[in-house]
Amino acid sequence: CLKDQHKSLSSVRSTRVDVVTAVQDFVEDTPLWEIVGAVTLNEEGHSVNNGSYASVVLDMDRKSEMLIERFEEYVVQYAEEWRRVVKTRVSQSLKILESTRIEYDHYQRKVA
Repeated sequence: CLKDQHKSLSSVRSTRVDVVTAVQDFVEDTPLWEIVGAVTLNEEGHSVNNGSYASVVLDMDRKSEMLIERFEEYVVQYAEEWRRVVKTRVSQSLKILESTRIEYDHYQRKVA
């Protein structure tokens, strides 16, 4: 379920960027370009929020990418590790319980 959530978040993020790219193509060379499609880049090549629709969405995309990576690292991977640990511990406990039951049955037969 968490892996599906992670895939969904990544898919939504990708689709959002595709929509911005399509809108930028649509408004290029129109009076809407400055308020909808214009993007200013910094020295590292990342978009800087200049108030246009595209820059706001791309800024949000950069932040959501970081949050999606953290979600994978801290939630999805933790849950998988927790599941493995619990499964191992329960399996070991069940084996011990089964051997104890067999021993108990053995002594019950001796006493009876």
